Amino acid sequence: MRFSIAAKPAVMLGLAVIAMRLPSLWEPRWYSDEGTFTTVAWLHTQGVALYTGAFDTSPPGIYWLYEVLLRAGADQHHAAVQIALLIAVVAAALCVYSLTRKWFGASVAIAAALLCAAGLSLPTLDGDLLNVEIAALPLFLGALVAALREDVRWAVVAGVLTAIALLIRPSYALDGLAVLFVLLSRRDALRTLTLAIAGGALALGAAALALAVDHSMAAYLGEVSLVQRAYLFAANGGSLVPLMVRAIILGGLATVWFVRARGPWRVLAVWLPASIVGASLTPRELSHYAMEAIPPMAITIAAVCASALRVKAIQTRSLRPAASLVAAPLALAALVGAAEAVLILPAQETALLRATSAPPPFLHNFAYADLPAYYGRWLSWVIRHSLTTQDLSGFPGPIREEADEAHILEQGRTNSRTTVLVLGDRAWVYFLGRLQPASRFVALNSAFRLDPRGRAEVAATLDNRRAGIVVLADAPPGDWRERLQQNGYRLVASSPWPTFAAPE
Repeated sequence: MRFSIAAKPAVMLGLAVIAMRLPSLWEPRWYSDEGTFTTVAWLHTQGVALYTGAFDTSPPGIYWLYEVLLRAGADQHHAAVQIALLIAVVAAALCVYSLTRKWFGASVAIAAALLCAAGLSLPTLDGDLLNVEIAALPLFLGALVAALREDVRWAVVAGVLTAIALLIRPSYALDGLAVLFVLLSRRDALRTLTLAIAGGALALGAAALALAVDHSMAAYLGEVSLVQRAYLFAANGGSLVPLMVRAIILGGLATVWFVRARGPWRVLAVWLPASIVGASLTPRELSHYAMEAIPPMAITIAAVCASALRVKAIQTRSLRPAASLVAAPLALAALVGAAEAVLILPAQETALLRATSAPPPFLHNFAYADLPAYYGRWLSWVIRHSLTTQDLSGFPGPIREEADEAHILEQGRTNSRTTVLVLGDRAWVYFLGRLQPASRFVALNSAFRLDPRGRAEVAATLDNRRAGIVVLADAPPGDWRERLQQNGYRLVASSPWPTFAAPE
């Protein structure tokens, strides 16, 4: 896509984003969601069908993306994933620049793009991880840029990009209301909308064909959709009432804003509330959910700050440089505060309406107070090492145990056909050891727990002794230890996790 931006600001912006993201480029593998995506994608390259052979509930686009990354080098080097994440954030920042420049001018556009890139790069908000929200984000933003192009043929591109974004993160259907509003605001609205729908249908049709050929379509439309629905209900306290209340409140505020707004503010009046609803569909305070709402928040904050500075300049007949310097950290603080509100307030509202206890706030992998240590570790590593992957010092999660267990299993299995069952949310073990899973549930995570057939299927795997080796990782031991004993599995290792072998 050819962006309507000058080359020099684009290059400078890209370099600034790269500088922001340097510490994340050499992060090692450690995050559980990336482990699940990687393992499912790896199994798919081995001929295992999505959902029917390797189960997880994310849309197929994220697995296809990780499969591309595996073929591009992520199979051996995790840097390939981090470079893809860098490209996604650079693309998102350029799109934000293009949008804001068209709406509010070049100076505001630079501020908005840098603010957006800073928010998308914060490890506290999971800006260091390639999850579904940030993977789909540049696609959606590209669709909005295309929808604003004067040439009506770009509407096809807008439709295609929106559809691909939905294949990675379906909540962008709500953000898509902004694309729809832009298309309907054109003089040739009917033709433009028709072309956009055609482009979207083409992309979705191709995806449906790929799933059908893979024998995955029935499972996705059936079992996966049911689990996704159960997840939506469970996250909202067992009822959709909290979600409906949020949508009504935000819809009301958006309506008032839209009626009073003019020009590009009307697009933001549609987009920002829609993105907040999309980010809070399942209010569990998972940090990466906020990524969806960061671009419209960054544009809004940058535009408001610019307007306030202009008013200040008119009132004082001058604008001191110090005012701009103060505005930058205030704008970043406002963005971070707004992102936290998107995470915290829906969970509090859900707890209030359902008379339950809300989760504690700020459930981050890296707390804000930990950021100096995060960047300090990286800087110390740069000084002492060459361009190799960082060690695991300071990264949360049991990735060390997963790597150790994978090595033990790789060395201990009797032959390449020996299947493994890891009882817990530790999918990295399969990928790191190149181990064939005995069950389609490669991660006993929330998706597994909400699948009504999940526990029975895993129990049948043990009862029929289809697993040659079983690892009792972070699943509750009371759920499985007795069954392992009943079926004759014997303990063969205790560290890092209890490991059992099937009877000979």
